[in-house]
Amino acid sequence: MASLALVAVPARYWERLIERALVSPGTRSVEAVRIRGSRLDALLPGGAVGALMGGELRYRRRDSRRVMQLLGLVAVPFILLVPALTRGRTELLLIAPFLCAVMTATVSAWGLSDDGSTLWILALAQVPAARERAARVVVVALLTGPLLAVNLVVTLGLSPGLDVPGLLGMTVGPWLVALGTGTWVDSMWQQSLPPPTAGLGLRSTGDSVEGLVGSLLSMVMPVIGALPPIVLFALASVGARGLGWAGLAVGLLIGALACRGGVRLAGRRLERTWPEILVRVAERTA
Repeated sequence: MASLALVAVPARYWERLIERALVSPGTRSVEAVRIRGSRLDALLPGGAVGALMGGELRYRRRDSRRVMQLLGLVAVPFILLVPALTRGRTELLLIAPFLCAVMTATVSAWGLSDDGSTLWILALAQVPAARERAARVVVVALLTGPLLAVNLVVTLGLSPGLDVPGLLGMTVGPWLVALGTGTWVDSMWQQSLPPPTAGLGLRSTGDSVEGLVGSLLSMVMPVIGALPPIVLFALASVGARGLGWAGLAVGLLIGALACRGGVRLAGRRLERTWPEILVRVAERTA
């Protein structure tokens, strides 16, 4: 009995430490509660999902690599808007919000690789992978959604004659597809990355092929999902106004299915391959 106690007591203590790393101190109830220590915590849901969302938001604010990903969403549409305003190339106004939607996948496609060794805490806590994926998708949506909204407002403000439902269908739909694609790619391929302080562009050369495949899929899948609403938007723009609403419905349907499917497939993938992923994302020390 004494030897059993020597094993059980430290094991229970370690389990409690891991749980507290992701959620707030437990109560007598089954559900964990969050620490209301900031405005951010007050806005997030309780339990493990809320804790995961809070941690992801803080990581993205402090990690220079993730900050650069968000800055890319701002820079690329802005580069397109400049010639649209100065040279009268109004067709670029449509490309700006569309590119912002498509590039959303790149924000979440390498999240596990960026996490590095901190994934051990998540794996040992045994949080369901589907919940972990859902939490990350919501965080990326909260960060990229306002950027997409600003692009849409600017585009509509400069081109008031555009079909609004059709434009929403060809941007919001691919944005949802990008969210699902990014989290799925994140679960399929990982790269060995250095810590954030070691530089933004340094990656493991052994993973360059998988990195290329993942990056291509992150960009191609949202474009494929956008084809039906783009066609309907084009038809609505030449006179068939009712097709704009059809494009909105089709875009939202495709996007919702792709986002949900990406989360579920990514969750199943992670449940099967956590040990391999932990090895692959181990941070380089040399």
